[in-house]
Amino acid sequence: MEPDKFVIRCKNIKKLYDQNVYTFTEYSEEIEKLIDELSVSKIEINEEDFLLILVPLINESILNSENLDRIKLILKKNCISPINHINVSENKNDKINTESKKDSEENFVETIKKNDIVFEKKNVPNHTKKANNNSTTIFVAILFILIFSFIFYLIFNADKVSNNLESSNKSNTSSSSNYETKKEPVISDQCLVVKDWVIALGNSDFSRAFYLMKGKRWGTLANFKTIQSYGGINKTNFINCELTNNGYLNSEVIAVYEAYDPYNNDGKYKQRFFLEKTNNTWYIVKIENIEIINYRVK
Repeated sequence: MEPDKFVIRCKNIKKLYDQNVYTFTEYSEEIEKLIDELSVSKIEINEEDFLLILVPLINESILNSENLDRIKLILKKNCISPINHINVSENKNDKINTESKKDSEENFVETIKKNDIVFEKKNVPNHTKKANNNSTTIFVAILFILIFSFIFYLIFNADKVSNNLESSNKSNTSSSSNYETKKEPVISDQCLVVKDWVIALGNSDFSRAFYLMKGKRWGTLANFKTIQSYGGINKTNFINCELTNNGYLNSEVIAVYEAYDPYNNDGKYKQRFFLEKTNNTWYIVKIENIEIINYRVK
């Protein structure tokens, strides 16, 4: 599989997830399937070049650390080494050059046989030699004039050249720092699940929100959708999320969001979410209130 094709398919899967076509679980499964396809593909570039092409996927949180570890193992098995790649290219070039040289020699001999060409040395007229000498002298003189003019320019404008270089370096440094400032922080897989849960509630997609949770404490989907539970929410605004405990199978995050419920309360919620990993997917198993600011009390 070509690396560019792999990147495009990963981005397409992420777009479908962002447009709520895929659930988080389906999104994770599609990425895993794509990595499975990569594992049985022949990769024509070396491991380092392939990983460099994947940098945008990592920066946009399309691939998580576990995906990246799998891809690294696959690349070690399926990628050609840089040395082998160079040797193969050199062998191909040598073969092409040898064949080309052989063809040229055969064509030359055949031409001589057909046309019975006889090469004769001819004396060059003296006036032609003089003209060539004059042209060479003029060319050399012009070249010296250009070189000395450039040297004098550098001597008398050294300060200006130095200032231009300094301003150019400052400009490059400033643009580089601005680019680094604009980088968005990478959001963890656990926070992505919580964010998806909040957005699903705001879209009244209670089935999606319910199946991002796990455990008997949530009851049935029918109970979850009642206005006494989460069914009254018709709008949400996700603000931020912070990973506070990153375990292999159990994690905790603190999330802040706004929820609007015409049947109950509108408010801003700061809550601790407890998550558990099952089959390589995170699920919400418990929620604790840290702070609630009521905008309106019914």
